[in-house]
Formats: sequence, C-alpha cells, structure tokens
Amino acid sequence: MKKDVKSNNKYNYAIMLGVAGFIGVVLISLFIIKPLYNNSAKLKLEASAKDARYQSLEKKKSSLSALKVKEAELKAQASVVADALPADKEVGKLFIQLDELVAQSSGTLQSVTEIEGSLDYSGQTTSTETGLDSIQKYTYALPVLLPDYTSFKKFISKSESALRLFSIKSIDISAGDTGNINATVTANTFTRK
Repeated sequence: MKKDVKSNNKYNYAIMLGVAGFIGVVLISLFIIKPLYNNSAKLKLEASAKDARYQSLEKKKSSLSALKVKEAELKAQASVVADALPADKEVGKLFIQLDELVAQSSGTLQSVTEIEGSLDYSGQTTSTETGLDSIQKYTYALPVLLPDYTSFKKFISKSESALRLFSIKSIDISAGDTGNINATVTANTFTRK
C-alpha cells in the first residue's frame, strides 16, 4: 500500500504540475500573448491608415507637380501676352520691334514721331482712351526707307504677323531718286494701363 500511496502521490504531483502548467499557459496567453496580438492588430490598422494617407499625399504631390508645370506654361503664355500688349512703361519695346521688322525687310527706320498719346520721363502717361478701361492707344508716324517694292511687301507681311499688337492706320508711299521706296507708316499701338 505504501507503493500505491507513493504512486498516487507521484500521480497527484504530476496532475498538479500539469494543472499548474496549464494555468501558467492560460495566464501567459491572457497577459502576454493576447496583448501582443491586440497590439499587432492595432499596429496593422495604423499602418494601413498611414499607407492610405501616404497614397493620398503622393496623389497630391503629383497633382502639385502637374500644377507647377501648368503654372510655368501659363507664365510663359502670360509673357507672350505681355509682349503683345505691354504696360505703358514698356512702350519702347514697340520701337525695337518695328526697327527689327524694317531691318528684316532690308530697310531703315529713320525716326519715330508721336502723333497721339505721350509718355514722359516722369512716368506720367497721357493717351487716347480706347473705351476700354485698361487699354490705351498711341499713334506714331514711322518714316521707313526700303530699297525696293519686294522689301516693302516683306515689311507689310512681317507687320501683319508681328507679336506686338499694333495696327497700320495709313501708309504714304513715294519713290526715291534711286528707285527706293520712302514710306511713312502711321501706326496705332496699344498698351495696358
């Protein structure tokens, strides 16, 4: 019987050890594994939220890049428009452009005489009103000396396709002694106020 009691004690001891081990596993899973699992689930949710935010920011970044490209294109277009219809202070660009037009036609721009409108050196501008609040008109007489009729036609053609907005109001033509053409071009040009 002593053997049975010893065997029973060993058996009871083994059962108690098994129950204690099982309780230990349950406690470890409740207090260590489950919080770690919950924490990893929370981290997955945070990671997916951050990934969605990252994707959104990437889309915004690409949109911003596209807008910057569009802004550069619009600034280039605005520059072209500003050259076609410059501000009052840039009225001298007209004379440079006209001189280049005449030179491309093998001619010479002799001088420029203002007929209507004026721009003095103090920055004060007077001009003929066009009926539009933001546009002013200036009229200039431009004596041009061209070597022949072909050059004159080339000058008129280039004037029609010029970037700067101006209109030819009248042209007085006379022939020179050497076969050249003396033309006085009266042109209206426009500026922004």
